[in-house]
Amino acid sequence: KRARKAVKPAGMSREVFSLLGAGGLPSLAPAGDAKGGHFKRRRVTGQEGKWKWTTFKNSARGDKFSAKHWQKASVEYPDYPFSRFNVSLESVVYSDEEYDKVLASGSWTRSETDYLMILCQRYDLRWPVIADRYTLTPLRAVEDMQKRYYDVVRALILYRTEAAKAA
Repeated sequence: KRARKAVKPAGMSREVFSLLGAGGLPSLAPAGDAKGGHFKRRRVTGQEGKWKWTTFKNSARGDKFSAKHWQKASVEYPDYPFSRFNVSLESVVYSDEEYDKVLASGSWTRSETDYLMILCQRYDLRWPVIADRYTLTPLRAVEDMQKRYYDVVRALILYRTEAAKAA
């Protein structure tokens, strides 16, 4: 007996029919949600896409620089929204007495510690940048610089709180 030849459905091209394979079943399930319906279409009302080219001033800057950017027409910002992220680091300042009592270290000199604190203030604790700009000899690893910085800050906080309690 001859094998029965599969008949191509009406309206289906020969190429698509050959992709179905020997079983004649589609390889993927049709797109749709779990209930068997179709995906919901997004309603377009025409109100979502109104944008305007507007000037803004960043309060985090000290100069009178003004820039422009696209902003939704329905939203007015009294201040530039991202200026709240412009946070600067408090500088770590210590006296000679504090350094001699609390911060003196066998492996770090006073000039190295001062230089590290200046770099940390200037580059906001961005350690790869600080490590790149650190030029004193001996060269220090990033982990050594981090350890020294945080040890200094911790020691100063403890010393100053104890001094405040004693007073």
